[in-house]
Amino acid sequence: MWNIKLFKVSAKAQLKGKMKGLLLSGLVIFVLSLVVFVPFIVMYFSFILDTENPNFIKNLWTFIGIYGAITLVLSFLFVTMSFAYVKDIVSVNKGQIPSLKSFFDNFKCAKKAIGNFWWTYLWEMLWGMIALVPYIIFFVLSTISSEVHGNVIVGTVFLVLAIISYFFALFIIINRALAYLMNTFVLVDDEKAGVKFAMNESKRLTKGWKWKLFVLDLSFIGWKLLSVLTAGIL
Repeated sequence: MWNIKLFKVSAKAQLKGKMKGLLLSGLVIFVLSLVVFVPFIVMYFSFILDTENPNFIKNLWTFIGIYGAITLVLSFLFVTMSFAYVKDIVSVNKGQIPSLKSFFDNFKCAKKAIGNFWWTYLWEMLWGMIALVPYIIFFVLSTISSEVHGNVIVGTVFLVLAIISYFFALFIIINRALAYLMNTFVLVDDEKAGVKFAMNESKRLTKGWKWKLFVLDLSFIGWKLLSVLTAGIL
């Protein structure tokens, strides 16, 4: 029986007395995020406010290059930390007690975590690009019809089709994201599983459950907004 309230009560019961390790791991992720991103934010605004510098464009491109390279490297770290954190959460369901030690021990799965992230990102990007093609075509046709040929009626029809295509694309993107939702959990649950197997297994597990998973995710929107407002503390 699908009961979101019951699931949440059950999850709280399983986590009771086992939150200390998860809270410490979450604190480590939060502190590292501040240590990494705050200096970059300061650097970014220092460049933006220094527009009168004759070397502004050159310095800005240098900053973008350095920032991009470092961000790419750091993304590997944060992807690994997220994977390690999920692994600790899943371990609770197996009767284990998460700790800071187990969190760092999970870093041995870094290669799998990074591979999973990029493999999932690749497919989500491909589906997103494919889904947005009709929207782009109809939007361009609408602009050409209205602005170039002066045919407002045809332009409006294409605009309506563009809006419909946009929401259809949004549906496809959300659908694929939900289909790949279990990738990480499959990899965490089965250490022998590879990223391709995890994606196929995730698609199998989420088949017929996507709407319920979507509603479940929406039920946490309050906490997600609170997390954003408190910079991830809550």
